[in-house]
Amino acid sequence: MSRLDRVGVDQLVGRLTSKYSDRVLAMEPFPVLYGTLGNSAPMLSAWLDFAWTLRYEPISDRGLRELLILLIGSRRSAPYCINAHLRMAAEEGVGQEKIDSVATWRAAACYTSTERVCLELADAMLDGTATDDHVGAIIDELGREQAIEVVLTVGFYMMVAAVTTTLDLHPE
Repeated sequence: MSRLDRVGVDQLVGRLTSKYSDRVLAMEPFPVLYGTLGNSAPMLSAWLDFAWTLRYEPISDRGLRELLILLIGSRRSAPYCINAHLRMAAEEGVGQEKIDSVATWRAAACYTSTERVCLELADAMLDGTATDDHVGAIIDELGREQAIEVVLTVGFYMMVAAVTTTLDLHPE
């Protein structure tokens, strides 16, 4: 059971200012996370604008970003994150072997060099040990714009994991 009651879609209509409000309010079922964050319509609006922009507007490979999100969910024991992004990873073409071994990615031979560089950075960010070398490796591999997308994805989903576990949110 969540530590905070959810609000219904009807309580959010006309109160959300996100450019994604119409799409989000039409979601069925309405996500537990959004219903819970809806206790503060301005915060949900800000969350949606950042999260959905990060999801749909980057030039970096979405499958790669989904893999990073699964690693974060695994490392942070965040079932809400894992459940939501298992489907998204599969839809983006991430193979089952990669999905299944993300928690032990260092020992798995299925990851590309780009994935390994990004997973290494994610691990370092999760541990608070990211260095110039980690960031430089991402820039060398993907360029500056995609490096920012990767860093922001990892940082944002570290927050998602913290929020969903703090509020004790569980998958629908």
